[in-house]
Amino acid sequence: MKVIAFCGRARVGKSHITNTLGRILWDTGKYIPVVLPLAQPLKDAAAAAGFTKAGDPLGYRNYCQTEGAAARDVDADHWLKLWHDMFIDAMMRELGYEQEIVVLVDDVRYDNELQLISNLSNSTTIFVDEGSRSGTLEDDDADWRNHHSEYLANEAHESWKIGR
Repeated sequence: MKVIAFCGRARVGKSHITNTLGRILWDTGKYIPVVLPLAQPLKDAAAAAGFTKAGDPLGYRNYCQTEGAAARDVDADHWLKLWHDMFIDAMMRELGYEQEIVVLVDDVRYDNELQLISNLSNSTTIFVDEGSRSGTLEDDDADWRNHHSEYLANEAHESWKIGR
């Protein structure tokens, strides 16, 4: 099993890259891509509470940021533990396939998430930057971009700009 994870500011194309890579891997016939966002347990909780990204993007983002933070305040690894259970399920499914499973993660947002992915065998984390689109991303100046869930990506983005 391999794990390929993507980190970067919101709306830079992490999910697009993940989905494209998943199709390419599938088309080879050698791999079974499993898209497993670290936020999947939180997304599932939001859906159970009636919030969807497509149906109510602002309500969904607010729910995820508020409820996500509340659970992390009690246990910083709350959502990671739930994600890890999903990851173990994917590992167990691999036993029934000839092809190798590649877990694709499109939303590394916190230091503990980066650490977890880094500690997994056969894992790679890739930082996605907006490059020449800097300053032109949708909602680039929105207040939610200052939320702590964006801190890791914003810091990496600023460091990346200095290094260019």
